[in-house]
Amino acid sequence: MLVSGCLFFATINIKAQAEYKPFRMDLGLGWVISSSDEGGILYIEPKYAVIPQLSVGFNCEVSIIHRYKDTSKNDFVVQGLNSYQATADYHLMQSKFRPFIGTGFGINRIGVLNENPTKPMKIFSENAKINFAAMFRTGFDISHIRLMLTYHLAGKDKLANNADFMSATIGIYFGGGIKKSHVEQAEYLIF
Repeated sequence: MLVSGCLFFATINIKAQAEYKPFRMDLGLGWVISSSDEGGILYIEPKYAVIPQLSVGFNCEVSIIHRYKDTSKNDFVVQGLNSYQATADYHLMQSKFRPFIGTGFGINRIGVLNENPTKPMKIFSENAKINFAAMFRTGFDISHIRLMLTYHLAGKDKLANNADFMSATIGIYFGGGIKKSHVEQAEYLIF
């Protein structure tokens, strides 16, 4: 009886560890969460699960943020951020609903426009600054859909405006699905 109980537990453990394909590609978009700022974000992130719960990847992200410095005077700046970061996500559960926590570290390239310049693209590149970047995120994956909240530490632009922000994103991912053969094998071993 004791031996069969141990075998049953070992079979469940095998199923949980072999459930997901290791490589996946995330694509997503979102918006800046702030009472005074407006903006959008677009990202792509290939990743690989080194163990079933932990995946590492490389995040490439573009953000445009419209920040009001003084709303009464309509004084604002527009920041454009390109971010390149090595990432890690830890999934708290191995099921169809997979909550996670994650982080990323790398660099940001921040361009800034100040109050409607006549040549916006030229000003963006001339005023660009490269900073250390970090992000902390949480969310969940369900049926190849990813929802997450992220806090981005970006530093300051060349005009000394803070570039940190929080975002909410929705995305899809390709790959990383359940391995059918492992699920069938594990179910066969249980019975």
